Amino acid sequence: EFAIAAEHATFFDPHVDRGLIPAEEPLLYLHMIPWQWVMRIALLGTKDRLDAQTAKAIGLVTEVVPKEELMPTAYRYAEIIAQQSPDAVQHAVELLWKCKGLPLAQALDAGWMAIGAHSSSPDIEEGMRAFLEKRPPRWGPTAS
Repeated sequence: EFAIAAEHATFFDPHVDRGLIPAEEPLLYLHMIPWQWVMRIALLGTKDRLDAQTAKAIGLVTEVVPKEELMPTAYRYAEIIAQQSPDAVQHAVELLWKCKGLPLAQALDAGWMAIGAHSSSPDIEEGMRAFLEKRPPRWGPTAS
């Protein structure tokens, strides 16, 4: 859902070098980075590699870290996400992907529908109880 790169990383798409149409990654990139960068990556193949700082500057990655910090950083973010409500995380990812590229009014309508559908989740009650009791939430069957 977001990418972290090591300082030494480079980014490219080798499809055209092999006579293939670069159809998957560049189509995803169309929703992430400006059109001209997608075209550059798709058409120049392995002859042009974006460095990690450029990838960050155009929005392809969210963070650049030293090589030795890459996995600890990724694990730290994974641990943070794992501590959140699994139900809320799953529905947030689904909603955000569903609404990506929609006009704002449609996205907001979908958001309100998702909130309504999610309103009976036991995670909401546990999250509020944990907040009031000043303790970490206990998600899942052990919540009550």
